Amino acid sequence: MREGGTAADALVAMVAVDTVLVPGTSTLAGTMSVVFHEAETKCTYALNAGLNSVLDDTDPYDHMAHRETGRAVLVPGTIAGLEALWERFGRLPWADLWQPAIHFAHEGFPLYDLYWGNMQRRRDVLLRFPEGRAVFASTGDLPERGCLFRQPLLAQTLTRLAQEGASYAYRGEWANLLTAAVQRLGGKMRLEDLARYEVRWEEPTVGSYLDYEIRTCAAPHYGGPALLVALNIAEALDLHMRPPRWTSARSLYDEIHVGKWAMNAAALQIDPTTAMKKARQDFTRLLSKGSAREVAGQIRAGGEQGPDHPLVCGSHHVAAVDAFGNMVTATHTIEADSWGDTGLFVGGIALNSTAFQLMEARPHPGDRITEPLSCYIVLRDGRPLLAAGAIGSGLLAANLQNMVNIFGHGLDWDVSIAKPRWGYFAFDISTFSLGEAIQIEDFDPMLLTEVERLGQPLDRQDRRELGHAHADVGFWTAVGYDNATGGRSAVTDPRLMGLALAD
Repeated sequence: MREGGTAADALVAMVAVDTVLVPGTSTLAGTMSVVFHEAETKCTYALNAGLNSVLDDTDPYDHMAHRETGRAVLVPGTIAGLEALWERFGRLPWADLWQPAIHFAHEGFPLYDLYWGNMQRRRDVLLRFPEGRAVFASTGDLPERGCLFRQPLLAQTLTRLAQEGASYAYRGEWANLLTAAVQRLGGKMRLEDLARYEVRWEEPTVGSYLDYEIRTCAAPHYGGPALLVALNIAEALDLHMRPPRWTSARSLYDEIHVGKWAMNAAALQIDPTTAMKKARQDFTRLLSKGSAREVAGQIRAGGEQGPDHPLVCGSHHVAAVDAFGNMVTATHTIEADSWGDTGLFVGGIALNSTAFQLMEARPHPGDRITEPLSCYIVLRDGRPLLAAGAIGSGLLAANLQNMVNIFGHGLDWDVSIAKPRWGYFAFDISTFSLGEAIQIEDFDPMLLTEVERLGQPLDRQDRRELGHAHADVGFWTAVGYDNATGGRSAVTDPRLMGLALAD
């Protein structure tokens, strides 16, 4: 951006670097959702670079039976999405935007604790096939903690992408290697699946919370619409006028139920371009203030909502504001456990294993799947204030609580993001089984006991005993303009590594 680039240019560079430096929770063979606000026109655009189902694979999918096969791999969208965003809103040369990622892949980086620990945890996946061993065990075993970790195969692939663009991945050599790898492991993806892939430019889904307008991704990326549903219910319950969750058991209890209702809103999991009229009507009604008032009444009356479907999303969120006033927010992800479950790598890039989403809502063959990706821009009186998003299975919980904190209770961003949060259901990623209990951070123990007395089970377990650093309460990131000073501001969640810069 200092060289005259736009927020779109920055996004391409950030996503490319993420896939090199972070431990397997994103991949260029994954999925991406983008919301871009253009300052000059004051228009906001939603870009769906999601995953397509495979044309020829129409058999039922079973996660436990097929997770390690080629049937787990869906048609990726990230690279096509990056190119489409750059073509429309970028200014700098495409090849230049890939140079930082190429540098870190070729020259390497010190293998930090989180990356090294994830490699150890996913050892069997990484070393299952020769292609994975070539990336992670070129010397015969996984590298040692703190050593310089280089990825020369990935550097070569990134260089080709910088030179040839998305055509290399969808019609070129990499496309041939990808389909061959998937078919070798029992998948049915063909070159046609890649060649016919197209990104989707869509109108953002628009809602409001108090006096603020929210523009978010459109279905079939339903995480943004789910946030709008949750905020409508929170507003109907007057949570912004009540004591905050960290001081009131009733507020905490009600807010958890707001999140549970939104997480379980199956009517949001549609593709409006192919859905039947009734499904589109149900979707629209669920986003209405009237529907929120009905749900708020049920919550007040003690209506319960238990676990239903998993909102799994191991991901990355990036956002930027440029000197021209353009604003971008995006989630990009492998949408599975780190490096996926198949052990397939093509040119140093891990393949997604996200076909489990087909078990929830299966599209027509070759169409987009529904995904819980969530990124959004908050405006007031037409002026964009904040570009934000969250990742992890607790993404909706993180988005909801920070929005209520900042716009309901008036907290500064850095204060909001540090407040204790509730998160996702107790969840076993290996079996996709959900418990009734909600993961929780370190609130006052007496307050948590009162929440349990009200009827909400809580998972108070110290996650460090399980090898985790934290409960899954999602991870929130935001950039934009400080309400008090009007200057640029940025925050990233202290629960996870990240970088926030406001220049």
